[in-house]
Amino acid sequence: MSLSFGDILAGRIKAKEWTLREFSRRAGSNPALVSRVIRGLRHPPLASLDRWADAFSLSGSERSDFIEQGRLAVCPPEIAALVRRLRRENVDLKAKHG
Repeated sequence: MSLSFGDILAGRIKAKEWTLREFSRRAGSNPALVSRVIRGLRHPPLASLDRWADAFSLSGSERSDFIEQGRLAVCPPEIAALVRRLRRENVDLKAKHG
């Protein structure tokens, strides 16, 4: 089972050794909102995902993966599961057929 977006966000904040308030300040977000996302009480605001990725200085596939995980957190679970399955199948096909 994959991590929730809240778990991903909390892990990145911890890896930077930031407090929730420090991350919120750097990302230009309300600490209460970030806390609710981490605790799974609220979906991440789609409009904030780019700023949050910027706060972590993410680029390339790391950035796109972070933003995609945030977007999938907003989708109904069955849609998110379908997208993840199709992504895995796509990777498998690329590996198999070069």
